[in-house]
Parts: sequence; structure tokens; C-alpha cells
Amino acid sequence: MYEFVLYIILLCSLIYFYNILRFIVGIYVNEKHGSSSIALPVSIIIAVKNGEKNLHRMLMALSKQLYDGEMEFIIVDDNSSDNTRCIIHEHINLDHRFKYVESDIGDASLSHKKRALDAGVNTSQYEHLLFTDIDCIIQERWVSSMMNLFVDDVDYVVGHAYVKHRKSILNKFQRVDLLMLLFAAKSMIALGSPWASIGQNQAYTRTLYNRLGGFGLLANYLQGDDTLFLQLAVQNDANIVFNNQIDSYVISRAELSWKTLILQRGRWSGDANVMWKFNLSFYIMALALWLMSGGILFLSAIYCINLLLIILLLKLILEGFLHLAGSKSFNHQIYYLDFLIWFIIHPLYVFIMGIFSFVNFQWKGSSIK
Repeated sequence: MYEFVLYIILLCSLIYFYNILRFIVGIYVNEKHGSSSIALPVSIIIAVKNGEKNLHRMLMALSKQLYDGEMEFIIVDDNSSDNTRCIIHEHINLDHRFKYVESDIGDASLSHKKRALDAGVNTSQYEHLLFTDIDCIIQERWVSSMMNLFVDDVDYVVGHAYVKHRKSILNKFQRVDLLMLLFAAKSMIALGSPWASIGQNQAYTRTLYNRLGGFGLLANYLQGDDTLFLQLAVQNDANIVFNNQIDSYVISRAELSWKTLILQRGRWSGDANVMWKFNLSFYIMALALWLMSGGILFLSAIYCINLLLIILLLKLILEGFLHLAGSKSFNHQIYYLDFLIWFIIHPLYVFIMGIFSFVNFQWKGSSIK
């Protein structure tokens, strides 16, 4: 039994390392994107629940976008109990491009965020749909950069998000963890096998949304508005590209405690345990990573030093190279200490997230199906 467990740990490690090598190769694949000569009309859709803290900043950033095409800003209120509604209406009075929408008009079979986004799509008037989160920070050419890639029958643009560098260990871990996820996302798109997207920064066409039946097939899943929706698009032969132009980057909010980080990433990882229905290779890699992480903890507990050191050394070399190559590709400053902190915490974090993926979480205080 003991030897069998060791073989499983070794096999899972090899599967994970193989995929890291794929990610490294994908970083160096140069995607040749066209550039749109026409400023296409676009609907920017943002779901918000009790977002008064960040709302004014986001609405001001939207109104200052440097883009020649027609824009509408659809802010979907998911039954907020704070001043969200009043703040949105104040901006509507100043800029006619803003629209206030209530999530109740969305598909009632959907969970909260997906229902809110569906309400926004149904209210929007343009073919191209661009999404971010209310607590993100966007640049003034964000819309222009994301829309610039809708050429050559592109259906879906996956964007990039990052966490600002701060001094705390929690911040350093979050920053590297999000970057590593997006390095993998970019790589797999470049290799022609898209794996993931992020709700903080993505865009697709209304035609694609309707062709997939909106979020209807994802009604029973925790989230599904980004990575699972992307997988549906892959199954329907959508043309998907990754945008790593600097102007397209958004800054993602960093969680301020380990508890809130675990809750956030628990929501994210909730999609992983159903990924086998959408992308088997993605699921196998995620499962291998979880078992390898548990294996590292197990080997540490039983003092199996030789195998433990081999796995950790290979993990350090491959993940370190991916972090280095990805950071250079995305023009991010490299913080070696941040990576080492992430590397040390990562096995325990992954193992905990794997367990939490089976737990029901909440969207801004409301239960998610």
C-alpha cells in the first residue's frame, strides 16, 4: 500500500510537470493578432452587489475611456442594499451612456452573478460585449485595446488581470498565484487548446452568447461566467485569442485576509471538480496537482526526504522558469522573493482548495447553487 501511494504521487507529479512544460512552450508561441481598423460599438457590462465603495471610481474610469467607437455602460444591480442604485443614477444624469439594470430581468434559473450578467446582455444593444468587475481598476485605453482584437472572425478575447505589488506575504502570494494562472491561460490559447478565462477582463460577441444559449447550460454550477463559459465556446469551435497588450491589463482587487482569499478562491475552484465534463485534460492536470500537493504534505510528514526533494526541486525549476518567462512576456517586474513565498505556500494552499471545491459558497452574501 505504501509503495502504491508513492507511485501515485510520482505519477501525478510527472503529469503536472508535463503540463508546466506545455505552459512554458506556449509562453514563447507568438500569437499573430490582427488589428481592427474600425472602432466597433461595444456594450460594457458590470454586475454589482453592494458596491458603493468602488462604484464611483469605476464609473468615472468608464466615462474617461479613450475610444472612438460607440459605448454603453450597463451596470446591473443585483439587489444591493447600500447606495449602489443612487450612485449609478447620479452618473446617468451626467453621462447618457450609463444604464441602470436590475438583475431580476435575467434568466431566473441562473445563480446571482450569472443572472445579473444575463440581464445586462439582454438589455445591451451592441454585438460586442465587454466585462469586468466593479472592484477592478481599468486603464483609459482598456476598451480600445480589448476591442482592437476583434478581427478575423474573433469570437472571444481573454484579457489579463494582476494584483498590485505590496509588502505583505498575503499580497505576494496572491500576486504570483494570479499571474501563474494567467500564464497558463495565455499558453494554452496560444497552443490552440484554451483552458481558462477570467471574469475581471474578457469580451465576446452577442452571436456567440446566443449560440451557446447564454449561461443556461451552466445554471447549476458555482460560477461559470468565465472558464466554464469559455469551455462551452471551445466545444462550439469559437475563435479565441488572448490579449497581453499592456493597455488591456486590469488591476484586480487583492483580498485583505487569508479567510477572504480562501473564500474567493474556493468559489473559483468550485468549477474545477466538474471540469471533466468540459475539458478532460484540464481536469486531469488539476487533479494531478491536487494529489501531488497532498503527496508533498504526506512525504513531509513521513520524512521520505529523497522523493520529496526530487519533486520539490523539479517543481521549483519548472515553475520558476514559467514565472520568469511569463513575467517577461507580460512585461511584469520580477520579484524573486514573491515567487519563493508562493512556492512554499502553494502545496498546502492547493490541497485546501481542492477540499473547499466541494463546499457551497456565496456571491456577496447570497447563496450560490
